[in-house]
Amino acid sequence: MTDVERTVTVVGHGAAQTVPDVMHVDLGVECHAYSVGVSLQDAGAAVADLIATLTDAGVPSRDIQTSHLSVQPRYGDHGPNGAPIIGYTSSHTMTVVLRDLERVPTVLAAAARAGGDAARIQNVSFAISDDTGLAAAARDAAFADAVSRAEQYAMLAGARLGAVQSVTEEPASDVRPLYAARAMAAPMQIQAGSSSVAASVTVVFYLDD
Repeated sequence: MTDVERTVTVVGHGAAQTVPDVMHVDLGVECHAYSVGVSLQDAGAAVADLIATLTDAGVPSRDIQTSHLSVQPRYGDHGPNGAPIIGYTSSHTMTVVLRDLERVPTVLAAAARAGGDAARIQNVSFAISDDTGLAAAARDAAFADAVSRAEQYAMLAGARLGAVQSVTEEPASDVRPLYAARAMAAPMQIQAGSSSVAASVTVVFYLDD
């Protein structure tokens, strides 16, 4: 009779965290006018001022990307003949990457001044520019967790933990914020908090007698 090799399969989990070093923020303008042309013209001028302000603040063009552009009618109160169009709203939003977090309050304040009452600041999020080292630390933690679990099961089974038969890495998790950003206060305050990278690994170990 052939001896059956005994194994134990475990899933290890690990995470590593650090302070984000990049902010993503949507900056834009929203302009109202009685005609489409004037609305677009006002929005275009406001966006041009906004881009110039960001450029003067040291934000390179590669970190400024248009993410939304629209023109929508504005309607008045409903009457016997429906709701009349009373004007138009032009919106232009850009997703901007800010890589110097210490200067973020200054840059956002300047952007708000450039856009005036038409300025819109929203969808603030933080990221890690290079999470290679963080992901490696998360994998180290996940494998150590797998070993710890396997050793416990081997002891409970009255065996010794043997060599690794196979290792399977689960799909990587995205960087997750652990502390929500706060911004847009007056005076403007920015808190980057911390972000985490998680890893999971399935490991099959042999069990020795």
